[in-house]
Amino acid sequence: MAKNNEKDVGFMMDIITGVADCVHAEHHALRSFSSTDNKQFIDLARKLREIRSFVLYKFVPDKKGELWCITKHLSGVTKALEEWGNRFLEEGDQESAETCFRYMGDIEAYILILNDWVGGANGK
Repeated sequence: MAKNNEKDVGFMMDIITGVADCVHAEHHALRSFSSTDNKQFIDLARKLREIRSFVLYKFVPDKKGELWCITKHLSGVTKALEEWGNRFLEEGDQESAETCFRYMGDIEAYILILNDWVGGANGK
C-alpha cells in the first residue's frame, strides 16, 4: 500500500462499508439465531466475525490499542446512520435524513483520520 497521502481513499471507504456490513449482518445472524434456534446462524455470525477480523487486522495500523475496536464500532455507527437516514427519507423527513447522512460522513472521516488512512492523525 502507498504512503498515507497516496492511499486510495475510495478503497478505504469500501473497507469501512464492508466492516460495517459485516457487523450489521453478524448482528442480524445472532438475532435470527435467538428467534429460531437455528445453529446455522451462529456459524454465519462466526464466519462474518472472521472476515471482519481479517480485514481489520490487514488495514488498522494500531494492533495494540483500542483503534481496532473503535474502527469496528464506528463502522457500525455509519451503517446505522445510513439506515436511519433512509428511513427518514421514506417518511418524508428530508431534513432529518440529511442530518443522518452528514453525521455518517463525519464518522467516516474520523475513521479515515484515526487510522491514518489519510493525512491528519496525530497532527500529521
